[in-house]
Amino acid sequence: MDQFRRRLESDFGLIPVTAAELEFYYSGDLDAFKKSVCASVLKFEKERGKNQYEIAFAPADPQKTADELVHWDTAQCVQI
Repeated sequence: MDQFRRRLESDFGLIPVTAAELEFYYSGDLDAFKKSVCASVLKFEKERGKNQYEIAFAPADPQKTADELVHWDTAQCVQI
């Protein structure tokens, strides 16, 4: 990924940025759940389905976005 990013920057002057959203179902204590998500979660909202929610991560470096998707809870939140 680093080689691809360097090439985008050197050849085209572009800086890659990514963002992501996770949709899921949750029927537990919603307040406790909201407190447990990574600080980089930009948005937490209710979706249409019963117990369906979405969290959105802030735009960031592609590697940071990938790491946050793997470790999105506070205990494992990756700070790069």
